[in-house]
Amino acid sequence: MDNSVKELAPMIGKGYTLHEYLKADLNSDKLGDYILILRNGKKTPQEDEEAEKLLVHLIVREKDNSLRIHSSNHGLLEYIEDGNDNDYIEVDSLGGGFSCHFTFRAMEATAKSSYNELRFRFDKKTRQWNLTELVDESYYDTPMAAITRSIHLERSEGPELTEAQIDSLGKYYEKIYTDKVNRTAKTPKQFGTISFPKANRQLLYTSLSEE
Repeated sequence: MDNSVKELAPMIGKGYTLHEYLKADLNSDKLGDYILILRNGKKTPQEDEEAEKLLVHLIVREKDNSLRIHSSNHGLLEYIEDGNDNDYIEVDSLGGGFSCHFTFRAMEATAKSSYNELRFRFDKKTRQWNLTELVDESYYDTPMAAITRSIHLERSEGPELTEAQIDSLGKYYEKIYTDKVNRTAKTPKQFGTISFPKANRQLLYTSLSEE
């Protein structure tokens, strides 16, 4: 057991297990803080899979070297056993903040996915980490799958197509789907003041529904 795990052990509540921890200077005071991510094994239905809501503690180091849980969030991040695109957190290299990352992969043949990032920064006035930017990107993982599916729909819903018409449609859809990323970014002007403890997944679903 390394020193960090020993330090964090008292912060792991009954019924929880360590999922991950990150070292950071969360409040820019040049002291070593932590982001502690915990699991409790309780799962909630999410489409065809079972998603587990993660508990995230923002732990700050006091001047006497003791650790204190400053803020917590339960449910913003989720974890799926054996999932390829689980939510994760990255800390800002210069300190004072972190970002939460989410990927939603579509199930249909077009393989259209959406990537979201929530960026939080420490506010010295409120002594809290507030959401400063919500980034949303949608893109096609496999453009050829999208092209093939679109042509198939054209053929099934319309009259018999000639080879020349199919080739023309292929070129048309290739321009639409290949290497196209739709990106939007929202700031507090759009969503107001949201602190880390109050952030929830509805932010992501709202962003997705507005595409």
